[in-house]
Amino acid sequence: MYLDISKDYHLKKYWQICSLIIGLALLVVIISLHSNAPSSTDTDSVSALEPLLFVVDPVQAAISTLGVLFIIALFVERANEVFVSSTRLLVRKQAELEIAAIEAEPLDDASKANLAQAKKTLLAYRTGTRLVTMTFSVIVSTLLALAGTRALSPLLEVQFDALAQVQWAALQFVDILLTVAIISGGSSGIHTLLSTITDQFPNKQNSIDAQTTPG
Repeated sequence: MYLDISKDYHLKKYWQICSLIIGLALLVVIISLHSNAPSSTDTDSVSALEPLLFVVDPVQAAISTLGVLFIIALFVERANEVFVSSTRLLVRKQAELEIAAIEAEPLDDASKANLAQAKKTLLAYRTGTRLVTMTFSVIVSTLLALAGTRALSPLLEVQFDALAQVQWAALQFVDILLTVAIISGGSSGIHTLLSTITDQFPNKQNSIDAQTTPG
């Protein structure tokens, strides 16, 4: 009889924990925006919004920022392997062994049905594992963003005290979302971004090579 893992109740628990943490994170953001956003009597209107200025060399700043986020993403992926993937490995291996045992025997109609069901449940379990790892990455990335890790702010030359409250709040919110998306997307996605930038700006790649070449 194949291992019945089609009802993975752990997924429900993970999504409940994820919803709780994300909700708490949003609450922290709202409280922070309310208490720390710059107050002004004449810059709170949309008409008073200031244009955002970039740093002198935004391309180099983007490369440096993505390099740091790449390292952080590697750390998150490693933590994912330790705390999530390894805990679900045993059940997956058991399911794969049971599929192999069914395939090793002569297949009649009942065995074929059992084999199809076993493969279906294994696929569902693997999908569940991917969802769990993504949930873990989003949670850790959100906490890192709330702690101050940012993807957009290093590219801007901004005097935050001069911004209208609505503009300050919008900038912080978008920056957190971008940071969470980039880190939780994984190191391969960040590597793709870096490759795209260096392809479009080959002089930046040459400067990076010159900095990393010994002698």
